[in-house]
Amino acid sequence: MFRVDILPLRNPLVGKLADAEVQFTGGPLAGTRLGGFAVWKGENGDQVQVRFPENPQEQDGISLSRLLSDELFQKAVRSLISTAYFTHVKTIM
Repeated sequence: MFRVDILPLRNPLVGKLADAEVQFTGGPLAGTRLGGFAVWKGENGDQVQVRFPENPQEQDGISLSRLLSDELFQKAVRSLISTAYFTHVKTIM
């Protein structure tokens, strides 16, 4: 169990839409947060790109570099974050 939080931009950059983090809400990872994700405007304008933390060091005791090297994990996280971003945008409009 987890949730994706879309965060306000602290350092707005051209094309950057939002920051995001994944917070585990249940199970053995409850309370763990994976942050540093960024949502950027896609090339065609109606899609987004989700970028992973630039420095995937250990965060809250989890080796992000190991997780981020798994292509299925990357695809799943990108999908979760982009869906959460579009849901967030719909709620603020």
